[in-house]
Amino acid sequence: MRSILARLRDFRVWCLAGAAVLSAAALTAPTVRMNRSVYHYFIVFDITQSQNAEDYVLDGKPVSRLAFAKHAARAAIRDLPCGSSVGIGLFSAYDSSDMAMMMGDEGGWSARMPREPSVLAPLFGPIEVCRNFFVIDRTIEAVDWRMAWDDSSDITGGLYATINKAKALNGRTKVVFFTEGEPYVAYGGGDNFRPFPGAKREVKGLLVGVGGLVPAQIPKFDDLGNRKGFLATRSRLDESFLRRLEAETGLRYVRLLSAAQFSADLRAAEFAEREEVDVDIRLPLGALALILVLLAVLL
Repeated sequence: MRSILARLRDFRVWCLAGAAVLSAAALTAPTVRMNRSVYHYFIVFDITQSQNAEDYVLDGKPVSRLAFAKHAARAAIRDLPCGSSVGIGLFSAYDSSDMAMMMGDEGGWSARMPREPSVLAPLFGPIEVCRNFFVIDRTIEAVDWRMAWDDSSDITGGLYATINKAKALNGRTKVVFFTEGEPYVAYGGGDNFRPFPGAKREVKGLLVGVGGLVPAQIPKFDDLGNRKGFLATRSRLDESFLRRLEAETGLRYVRLLSAAQFSADLRAAEFAEREEVDVDIRLPLGALALILVLLAVLL
């Protein structure tokens, strides 16, 4: 009996010692090199006025298109494997002069605003999703329609500028572009559609349609952000126009229906890159340490 108790005490000691070693190892932020499928995206949000239309429901309450797109993007990025990278940009205005770009660390961008408003404002280039999750998540959370620098809208120019920015990065970055399509009453008349100047499918990615098929009212706000009725025009998801852009660019059109559906679209095999990446193993080390502590306590 004493021999059994002694062995049990020894087992507990070894469990606690092992837990201490694993915990100490986890504190060093260890990584291991693994060959795995990862994803690299430049995600652009349409922040024009039509994105304030509330034709989505989240937690039982009506929310705007922009709010739901942000919700879906944040959830999907949490599902991406370590080694993946995400950059964020905003779309507004018309395509006049472009923004001068200079590459920074990890694909980050520093930008000098041009004399004329640009159709696209990159906030930062693709950065690794696990090490930089807080930065990416908080940036998306802070995206707001009041960041828009012009009331006009050129969806075609915004999408083409986004593709060109992704192409300038490297050969692996894919595009995600959230929009309802050309405004229900297009800026300047007509639909602003024009041929894509580049090669089809040279840059892959998703053209994500947001909003409902029934024209919805667009809330109107004062300078302080207080709601003051609605705009005279209404807005709907224009799938026919987005399908034309899909055919023109080779991007894949998907309609945003749920966060789970968008997460699955983002992790589609066609967008995966097989790479050697550093994988953070703090979580499994911490889990093993907890198991050893529980064994020492319960046995």
